[in-house]
Amino acid sequence: MRSLLRRILGRSRENLNPPLLSESGRLRLRPLLSQDHQAVAGWFADSESCRLAFGVDTDSETLAEMSREYLDDLRCDGRGVLLIEEATANLPLGFLRYKLFRKDRRSLARVGIMVGASQQRGRGLGSEAMRILVRYLFETRGVDTIELDTASFNLGAQGCFQKCGFEIIREMEIIGLHNRWTEKRVIMRLSAEQWRATTTVPPSPEAPSWGSPQN
Repeated sequence: MRSLLRRILGRSRENLNPPLLSESGRLRLRPLLSQDHQAVAGWFADSESCRLAFGVDTDSETLAEMSREYLDDLRCDGRGVLLIEEATANLPLGFLRYKLFRKDRRSLARVGIMVGASQQRGRGLGSEAMRILVRYLFETRGVDTIELDTASFNLGAQGCFQKCGFEIIREMEIIGLHNRWTEKRVIMRLSAEQWRATTTVPPSPEAPSWGSPQN
């Protein structure tokens, strides 16, 4: 009951808070709503988009299975999922997802991103959207460290994250869905200290609090 109440209250706060804008004003982040699910499902219908989003190099049938499971998860619990929109046109471009947790008295976040339609890639949208999320997590949510992982073959994503200050800390191998494959992953990290030392940002307005930290 307590978990259900926290989820309901968290979603209420999400719907009442204003969005976050990029410094250029080009992009806006807002909580993912039920009416956005159709657009997200459309992005996952493309095998190449799935390959980049999941960071796996496998067959289209397996990617479709992974997409179905992921979309079901989003429909059941959309906390920590932010839609990326082109601010002037209200055009959905992709989404970011973050999860907060604590370890050794430090607040950590795991993040991921998907730029939806293939024609939107190469415009710098991913790095611009990630900068908004990074600032939000460090300034508003009090996160100490942000981590992410991507496929070793996805050099474009690694370049995007490096533009935002992330550094590669190690590589690892993971076993894929139902032991179907082994993938090499690149783990990247950015600390609040690193971010503050290299970033100059204008004072932010009162920032929203989208839900409670996720366990």
